[in-house]
Amino acid sequence: MLIRSMAGDFEISIKEFEVKNGRLVMLGTMGVWDARTYFTPREVFSTLAKLLRPRVLIYFFKIPFLAFTSGPNQPVPIDED
Repeated sequence: MLIRSMAGDFEISIKEFEVKNGRLVMLGTMGVWDARTYFTPREVFSTLAKLLRPRVLIYFFKIPFLAFTSGPNQPVPIDED
């Protein structure tokens, strides 16, 4: 995945999820650094609610087709916002 910010572009890869001290923890790497993202139950609910928007749901249905039409590791154009 690519994270774009004013500080620059950062590649992040998610390795796994776990639950620790009542929070959902996303483990991965960002560049050469290990990274952990902690979600409270409220933040998990809020994130899931944002994923249920019509455009996002349509994209989820398109994913299998998009995965087969683009080659492996093929760069995908990113909008400049």
